[in-house]
Amino acid sequence: MHLYLNRNGNTEGPYPAEQVKIMVGWWGIPWGIFYTIGALWKNASGGIEVTGPVIATWIGPERAGALLHQRPKPPVGGLWLLRGIIATPLLLLVLMIFGIFSSVGSSSADRAGIAGYSEYRKANQHITNTTTTSGKGNSELATQAAQSAASIMHGWFEFATTIDPNASRKGVAVWCEAGPDRALFLIKVPDLRSFNNDAKDEIAHTAWTAAQIAARDLDLQPGAELAVAVRGVALYDRMLVGRFVPNLTDDDVDTAVALEESILKTERRLNSGEKMATCFAPPED
Repeated sequence: MHLYLNRNGNTEGPYPAEQVKIMVGWWGIPWGIFYTIGALWKNASGGIEVTGPVIATWIGPERAGALLHQRPKPPVGGLWLLRGIIATPLLLLVLMIFGIFSSVGSSSADRAGIAGYSEYRKANQHITNTTTTSGKGNSELATQAAQSAASIMHGWFEFATTIDPNASRKGVAVWCEAGPDRALFLIKVPDLRSFNNDAKDEIAHTAWTAAQIAARDLDLQPGAELAVAVRGVALYDRMLVGRFVPNLTDDDVDTAVALEESILKTERRLNSGEKMATCFAPPED
């Protein structure tokens, strides 16, 4: 006979309440899975045996020692089988996690080889770390354009109280990457994920208008490529790509039509940054 100690300090048969532990022990957040694995492994190693101390209280330590010395050793085949059952999924989990990180590392290394990608990452990191309304660019003119776009977006949020009355206080960060024939505005909007799709559409078109106005500070020719990427705390929601329109009329209707027609396509959920990196690549000779 072997006695084992359960969690309440009482003695029971082998592996007390293990069926319950295996079924529901994993559900504890956040440490349930670790405690369950530890408990199962301890039991797979034979558990905490209290046979000797318990028998000693009944018949005395000397007789208990003599009886325990004569007992046969328990078979270990079942314990090794249980150890294998526990270790196999853990090994598979470790291999899966290693594969995921290896895949992420490999894809990051592949993207790092894309022309302009490292420059894009630095620009993206800049607006990530910026918490106030401000603008920065890859040149003096680009910085001026970024600041203009940030100011326009900030003012729009102040008046668009039906969308988010507190958004203007959280800061709109803008990066402008300007080249001889194209410009890209990276715009971080506070709490973008909290807006519904209609509000996100309105924010994106406002960002496009702000970029069109701010791009007048750049030496862009009419019809130059213009792109605006709007993101929240971490992820880009969409990127509008089109053409720069330098001469906008004073008529609100004509201006709205011209701005809408200048958008050639909309890219959504650009989390990798590969397409935006092309705007950061140096011009080809």
